[in-house]
Amino acid sequence: MSTAWRTGDGDQDSSSGWQEVFASADAICPWTVRRYRGEDDVDLFYETIAREDVRFLQSKNLKLVPTVFPGFSVSRTFPHHVEIIFKLPVT
Repeated sequence: MSTAWRTGDGDQDSSSGWQEVFASADAICPWTVRRYRGEDDVDLFYETIAREDVRFLQSKNLKLVPTVFPGFSVSRTFPHHVEIIFKLPVT
């Protein structure tokens, strides 16, 4: 599901009816892969989108399931491929 599932912005289909579908679920799992380029982006996402998503879900007694994407490498399959997935450094 789109990161903008609640607002219908960006890559979310804003057609009527989706809010009813979301409300019928037990949990929402927005796709956040490649939405962040660093820790500042994570903070910005929380402040501008996720905080209101959580409030909305709580008001509907629904759960938020965060997307966890550790990354991947295609170097074994395509040895000459250039990695384009940004990876946060491990600290």
